[in-house]
Amino acid sequence: MAFAARGGSELPYCSALVVIQRLLALSWAHAFVMALPEPEDAATTRLHVAILRIVHADIRFLLPRLGQSATNNHLLADRFASWYVHLLFPEFVDDTMDLNACEAAWLAELERQVYPDGTGFEHSLHYHELGCEMAAAYMLLCRRNSRPIASATLERIERMLGFQAGLAGPGSVTVPFGDATEDPLFALDTGNGWATAGIRELYRALFQPELSPAAPASPSVERAFWLLGGALAPRESFSGDQEDRPQLWPDGGFGVLPGEPGSARLVFRTGPGIRQDLVAGHMHADLLSVCVTHGDRPVLTDPGTWGYRWRPGETGPGRAYFSGPAAHNGLALAAVDPLGPVQGDFRKETIPIRVDTTRCLIGRGIAWLEAEIRGSSPYAGYRRGVVHVSGAYWIIYDWLPPGVEKSSAALSFQTAAGVQTRQTGTGTVLLETSAGTLWLAKGPGLDEPQIIQGRSDPPGGWVAPSYGTLIPAAQLRYGVAGDAALTTFTLGTGVAAARAVAVSVLETGLVMKIEGSDTSDLLLLAAHDEPVAVGMADAQGKAEAVWMRSRGQRPELLRCLGFADGVNRENRLPKGVGHADSGVMRPFAGGQHEIECVDPENLSIALSGEAWH
Repeated sequence: MAFAARGGSELPYCSALVVIQRLLALSWAHAFVMALPEPEDAATTRLHVAILRIVHADIRFLLPRLGQSATNNHLLADRFASWYVHLLFPEFVDDTMDLNACEAAWLAELERQVYPDGTGFEHSLHYHELGCEMAAAYMLLCRRNSRPIASATLERIERMLGFQAGLAGPGSVTVPFGDATEDPLFALDTGNGWATAGIRELYRALFQPELSPAAPASPSVERAFWLLGGALAPRESFSGDQEDRPQLWPDGGFGVLPGEPGSARLVFRTGPGIRQDLVAGHMHADLLSVCVTHGDRPVLTDPGTWGYRWRPGETGPGRAYFSGPAAHNGLALAAVDPLGPVQGDFRKETIPIRVDTTRCLIGRGIAWLEAEIRGSSPYAGYRRGVVHVSGAYWIIYDWLPPGVEKSSAALSFQTAAGVQTRQTGTGTVLLETSAGTLWLAKGPGLDEPQIIQGRSDPPGGWVAPSYGTLIPAAQLRYGVAGDAALTTFTLGTGVAAARAVAVSVLETGLVMKIEGSDTSDLLLLAAHDEPVAVGMADAQGKAEAVWMRSRGQRPELLRCLGFADGVNRENRLPKGVGHADSGVMRPFAGGQHEIECVDPENLSIALSGEAWH
């Protein structure tokens, strides 16, 4: 304030957002001081007056500038702060806008920046989280001040909070896609800035009390406590029945394929949907990447954000590396960034590509997500799919873009800080944390992995758990062998790996053979126009995905997803076959009808006119 009073600078703050954050913090300080037990002594009075003087000065600074910020989270914060000030500090307002006009501008900006599925147009989890804090505070203040909220607004806020809670899962494990600086909107806890657990508690209290609670020791639970006025959802209210289910947010491009409760979870970051507008300044080249957590520990992770400053000619792990494809868990084509080159602190707001969700089939026994990059880029045509076979493993397959020089292609997986890697046999790496062990096994078409840690030129094997923190961590980098067009990985818990030993690319789908220590599995994935033909002792049918496990040459378990009777294409079950009800997939579901059969008899499976069993 002294610096501002000297008049040495017209704008003594780096942005309006900094002043908004201070204003919000001081408004809470004001509330805490007002809640001190009476009588108020002279020192408390001086403190109270000092806080209000600064609040008044900040409001005077902000009001003529709100609405002029960058058209991303900064503008959203402008609109929220304008409404907040007019609602709570009307005595300090001398402009011509009224509260209703401020509210309308804030809600219009919220709708512009948040996709219908609740994800955000910046493709940064941190800045989406700031929006969630604003939206939750708006909802709570409207309730406290008896102001009505439109049902469409409530639904959007519910989807925003639900996305954050669903992506992080019951363990509230932060997956830091996109830029992040750990600067909270409401500084009401002693954590590192992320409010993953706090958002889950806000979601429980406002919309879904039946969800399991976040761990009470998570610092950001305190943030939720204060925002809610202490009214957290009862910890004993949750049901816990199938709460962590496969989910897909197709607009923003995020999917979750969880394993058993408390086990591993896979997050599939596909990318911005085909027809979605965006502002890409804080976006990373994380298209078609996967992240994996185990219990409450990140294992395969997004690398994070080391800093926002870009330097021309940088060669080490700088801004271009951390926001580029080589640092993320997917495909990198030499030095080509699919979003366009990084030539400044922030990307251009527009990018030349989008991502199309090509498959979304969800069941209890099998879940299948697939997406493809579209647009003007060497990455166009790159397709990645993830299949989760419950109780067994995840399969990750990569269909490389046409016309790409395979020698320039690499598929990478960045481990989190503290993960221990150990190679055991051909193509298998064990990933060890305090939560247990995961295995990652390569299939045909891939070279043995390089394990890179803390390399500067060319950079590789770095993570930034928080802004400005640079830590070496193992990165697995796989070259593409020969002329392989399709590659596969398998991932599971424990130490007994199952490896894809053969992959067949057919005109109407894919066939994979996966070998375990004493099992042999067959996975068939059909193209849209030609399902897999399945015959059993008393029925014929067709399915979109089929998985069969054999032991000693004898089939012991069959799962079919998207199954329909072969005669009239109705979803009718063969005799003696159980229906594995997939339940409701939130917030988006593809077509699904699943059957599971133990010890199937007279079984036949065919795809593209070829018998596979």
